[in-house]
Amino acid sequence: MEKEEKIRVLFSEEEIEKRVSELAEEIGRDYAGKELHLVCILKGAAPFMCELAKKLNNPGVSMDFMAVSSYGSQTQSSG
Repeated sequence: MEKEEKIRVLFSEEEIEKRVSELAEEIGRDYAGKELHLVCILKGAAPFMCELAKKLNNPGVSMDFMAVSSYGSQTQSSG
């Protein structure tokens, strides 16, 4: 039988939402009146970037996605 893993919550949903809003406001100030291009590293960052993009008040925002891997041509991660 496998050992049961314990998961500890580091930040509440409300804390994360508040911080994403703060980041969106900061980015909004820094890039006011400028085009903004977001690049998301798949797959883990996609939920964060989508929430951030929704909160940005920038009509010139565009998004792209990039998949990366440390495997190269191997079948095991290099770390």
